[in-house]
Amino acid sequence: MNNIFESKFICKNRRIAFTYTENNEKILIRDVNFNNAFDGDTVAVEIIDNEKLVGKVIKIIKRQETPYFGNVIISKRNKYIIRINRSDLIVTCPKNKIKINQGDILSFRIDYTTLQKDDIKVNIISNFGNINNSNNILNSLLYASNISTGFSPEIKKETVSIKRPNIENDLNYRVDLRHQNTITIDDISAKDLDDAIYLEKNDNYYTLFVSIADVSYFVKEYSNLDLEAAKRGNSIYLAENVIPMLPKKLSNNLCSLNPNEDKLTFTVKLKYDLNGKLIESDFFKSIINSHHRLNYDEVNKMYKNNDKSFSMLWDMLELSKLLRKNKNKKGMINFNIPEIKLILNEDGNIKEISKRTSGLSQELIEDFMVAANEAVAEYLHWQNSPAIYRVHESPETDTLRSLNKKLNILGYNISNIMDIHPGKISKIIDKSSNDVNSYLIHKTILQSMKRAKYMNENKGHFGLALDNYLHFTSPIRRYSDLIVHRILDFSLNNKKISTKFIDKKMEEYKMIAEHISKTERTAERLEKDSIKLKILDYMKNNINSVFEARISGIISGKVFLQLENLVETVFYDSDTNKYIIENYQLHDKYGKIYNIGDKVKIKILKLDYEKIEIISEVI
Repeated sequence: MNNIFESKFICKNRRIAFTYTENNEKILIRDVNFNNAFDGDTVAVEIIDNEKLVGKVIKIIKRQETPYFGNVIISKRNKYIIRINRSDLIVTCPKNKIKINQGDILSFRIDYTTLQKDDIKVNIISNFGNINNSNNILNSLLYASNISTGFSPEIKKETVSIKRPNIENDLNYRVDLRHQNTITIDDISAKDLDDAIYLEKNDNYYTLFVSIADVSYFVKEYSNLDLEAAKRGNSIYLAENVIPMLPKKLSNNLCSLNPNEDKLTFTVKLKYDLNGKLIESDFFKSIINSHHRLNYDEVNKMYKNNDKSFSMLWDMLELSKLLRKNKNKKGMINFNIPEIKLILNEDGNIKEISKRTSGLSQELIEDFMVAANEAVAEYLHWQNSPAIYRVHESPETDTLRSLNKKLNILGYNISNIMDIHPGKISKIIDKSSNDVNSYLIHKTILQSMKRAKYMNENKGHFGLALDNYLHFTSPIRRYSDLIVHRILDFSLNNKKISTKFIDKKMEEYKMIAEHISKTERTAERLEKDSIKLKILDYMKNNINSVFEARISGIISGKVFLQLENLVETVFYDSDTNKYIIENYQLHDKYGKIYNIGDKVKIKILKLDYEKIEIISEVI
């Protein structure tokens, strides 16, 4: 192990901090060895105890550039105690126009020259209001993540200048598909419709047309609009609203494949035999007119009621089932994890909590989009063209060992983890689908999987059991797809690509892939937090209420408990003398042991808006 390394300084409180080596080993740093470092700084660390993994800061390489956030625990004149990272700091700040009260969420910058003093001086940037207000917390989270909810005047000006295309002129360069009975199937509330589908079936073949909004026609490479989309990386779907990657004029109007409008698209044409084997693929710019805007619920209802009035939908279902059957044979992992669905009233408060289910129509769209994405990835791969791929690597052996221990408790086991392939995971998913603990089993497996990410290298997709995969089908809401549209068009029109061009694009795509992988993670976290904040508000009337819950996870000091409607609460064993957590099990004082999957009675104690948690106790 290298005794000196560079790392981010993660300060848990005024006495303890951590850093991580290049091999992801956790190094403890005590306050006497902080050397004036503060949470978020980039530091050089020297390991002073290899056995206990203890280190000391020997140099501050770079101070955190972004502001800090904390909530005011005590306020007295210009002196405050601010909680930051679960640690209380005594700070002072100069008198300013920002009024500060106890419980307020603040963003601030630190005067680093005062770190060694009793009172750290800070300069307040913003006061987001009281921490017990979910909107205040969400606004602070968006600000902390550098999320712009609107667009700058320059972007608005550039957007206004974009005109509706002259369809007749574009017919010279595109395939006219307007005669086809093209349809869209989306969530009923969707306003940014990326994809449309059409299917022809004869005695020998299925011919599938997947047409995707041609965003690249409107968003020119390196324009201000393009640079803004690249910065955002993706749209963010919060519980109550959407923060779009592109202005609404594009996302909901010019690009969106709204019904009965001529639209510019990029089409993937896939020809299958009657067993669902791909025989031929083609890619071309096109013009479509969506004849029907369908939603998932109504299509699922048609399938359920055996309504054959729209015959193409039944041909599509046939092909979807064939594609899924073939993918399952390869070992594609189909997680059956119901998601929580919030139904909000006009005031933005929860009217109802239900489970988001996936029916035949959702599976159909997923199958067709995966097929289009795979076909484009395979083409670009064999053309040796630069691209941004969607990569999902196989899990590490140590992670699989830990997963096996949890699965053993639930009655399952992964054999020979040294030779892992998706089919082994898929078999457990299928085998446990009717198990009373299926949700926990599937969620536990999912949490052990590596996170999918974007890369400029093609490393395959473990979860889908595919050698070639990327994102092509959602350019309105994902920047990766817009990049792929551009490079696919370039590749189709340039049979010989120079080494210089490939090298330039590979370097550019590496930076973009790393950036949009981060923006995707940020979006996922904000989307989950926005839902959890709505649920906290909803649970205000349930303080001291008793529920039956299932243990969904156990870590050191903390138990995760899930109600029947998928709302999650937490229990800390430090809050009671009745229970203790040992070896990832909950032990009561009478010797009874509780494991993941067990049902228990819980009482809701309080709502913690700081941690965004519902605190409960096992009774």
